[in-house]
Amino acid sequence: MGSTHKFEHAHIFHLNHLTNEAVTGRVIGNKLKIFPPSAEAHRAIRREISDERKLKSHTYLLPQEKELKVVIRGLPNDFPTKEIEEFLMSEGFEVQFVTQLRHRSGKGNMPLFLAV
Repeated sequence: MGSTHKFEHAHIFHLNHLTNEAVTGRVIGNKLKIFPPSAEAHRAIRREISDERKLKSHTYLLPQEKELKVVIRGLPNDFPTKEIEEFLMSEGFEVQFVTQLRHRSGKGNMPLFLAV
């Protein structure tokens, strides 16, 4: 157990030095969970782990990196997707695409629109 404790502190110390922030972490089983205090620290740690050291890791997306997906209902089935896209953009949303959702069985479109 002592060597795990030293391992944890050595890596956390390195990440604190790398980010100039107080990174916290703990060992759970045989994995080190790291909790960066900011988005900048998260990005620096992710770069260090995956790009520099080529370590096997799993990271979660930051909330600001997540893509917003919206399903719009209540519009007529034949409503133009281009009109939805233009409206969302005029309201300040960054729109990649708008598409109409289809029935699972492939029997035509539903009155639901997905905006990403």
